Amino acid sequence: MSKLFVDEIQPKTTGGGINMSGHVLQVVSFSYGTEEQTTSGSYSDTSLVASITPSSTSSKVYIGMTIPVKGFCGSSNNIQGYGAIYREVGATQTALMEAIIVRSDGTTGLAVGSSSALSFLDSPSTTSAVSYRLRIALGTAGSSRNMSVHFANTDSVVTLMEIAG
Repeated sequence: MSKLFVDEIQPKTTGGGINMSGHVLQVVSFSYGTEEQTTSGSYSDTSLVASITPSSTSSKVYIGMTIPVKGFCGSSNNIQGYGAIYREVGATQTALMEAIIVRSDGTTGLAVGSSSALSFLDSPSTTSAVSYRLRIALGTAGSSRNMSVHFANTDSVVTLMEIAG
């Protein structure tokens, strides 16, 4: 059996690095742990955001978010809260995906907590800086409903991975 031992691989010329499709080229991670709350049925920004600058327009970016979340039913007997991943390039925000991150039915005044995860594989087609942000909204506002992310000042985490195209 043959074995190949290598201490270092260097490109022969500038820009001649190894770029194999499907491999992770860079990783960026950010955590945020100050509680943020919404009572609105419209999406609002949170402080959970991270930026990455893809090395090629053919690169993909994997976005993974882990979010401690709490919903409060108030005088209603239900709550449904949404989280969405938005891409930001310059002043342009684009919704990539949304999901229910907290839900409860049947009990007035109930507070329910959970840890939710969101993920998405994006094709930003740019070599400019790209930011990915968590935005949150209630399914139905009013009746003293509210939703908190990073609740009890527990860290939420966003991880970005550039994948070679």
